Amino acid sequence: MLPGPPATQPPPLPATFEDFSREKAQERFRLFALLGGCGYLYLIVTGALLYPEIPGDVHELIVLYRLMVAALLFFLSWRAGTSGPGSFRTEGWGLVLILILLLGYDRFMYLAHGVVAPMLGYLSAILIGWMIMMPGGARSNAPYMTVILAAYAGPIVFYWNNPLATAGVIQANDSAPLLAALALAGMQVLDTHRRREYEAHQHILAQNEILNRSAHYDPLTGAGNRRYLTERLDELFRLSERHGQSLACLMIDLDHFKNVNDSLGHPAGDDVLKGIARTIRPLLRTGDVFARYGGEEFVVLLPLTNSAGAKALAERLRAAVEKTVFQTHGQNVRQTVSIGIAHFDRSQHDPDVLLELADLGLYRAKNSGRNRVSE
Repeated sequence: MLPGPPATQPPPLPATFEDFSREKAQERFRLFALLGGCGYLYLIVTGALLYPEIPGDVHELIVLYRLMVAALLFFLSWRAGTSGPGSFRTEGWGLVLILILLLGYDRFMYLAHGVVAPMLGYLSAILIGWMIMMPGGARSNAPYMTVILAAYAGPIVFYWNNPLATAGVIQANDSAPLLAALALAGMQVLDTHRRREYEAHQHILAQNEILNRSAHYDPLTGAGNRRYLTERLDELFRLSERHGQSLACLMIDLDHFKNVNDSLGHPAGDDVLKGIARTIRPLLRTGDVFARYGGEEFVVLLPLTNSAGAKALAERLRAAVEKTVFQTHGQNVRQTVSIGIAHFDRSQHDPDVLLELADLGLYRAKNSGRNRVSE
């Protein structure tokens, strides 16, 4: 049976909360910049209708400014979407955008007859949206508060001129403290929310790891279980079949293991099984597959290993077990193993054949006196 599609895995969690926060900030920055660009295009279309009192030359400056901002927003939305997760620095661009928005023409709201029309709805949304999307919460975002307050207070203190002043426009600066307070509170709330989201992701990944281990690993020895062996054998067998790669299989059985259980008890037998696994595992490569096949049987799959390499490793495993003294309930126990070896060849079309051939090699090793390696 051909292997099915791999199970969907949750995306890896960034190593630190700061990295996680940067990734989230980048995702929201991309969306908000796209919406902001569309909003500015809408303002360009509706500006002349909403403000017929603006002189023509001033209106042209406003349209030019809004086109520039819209183009910048669309560009930044594209960059945030094509950059690696967390690599797009929203902090610096956030400062640039806030300065452009606060010092630009749209900061000066007006009605021709001297009535203040602040129109701060969309401006508030832009400022607060960008502020709370910055990573790190309020504690690391003091520059943003400084920029907002300076951009609002500067024209008042130094009487900066603006083309709209010729139309009798009144500057709408009264909401600056409220905007700053809302932005500060929003950053604090979002910082708390992100930390809870990060901790929830950590908990989910930890639970997934527990479930994965229970589904694929033997709880006693820590070796892979029968299900894990079947999946990996099928995968490696198909790779060898497709690319002509070598693949070896070792079937390992403990000699006279029943005597240990009968004389010392099953807890002692469990200790010996765990000791066997601890002895074998360090001698294997990272890509080798080690699994518990049955009660006292283990299987080792050796990808990219020829006959000579498989036999040499089998001898090392056999000798290592023979030399090891296993401690159990205050007693020293010695144990030997017999090992059967099998190799993949192109005449085989079923992964189970490899296990059957290894089992035949194991049978010959036992009939030859045990504590042997046989093909």
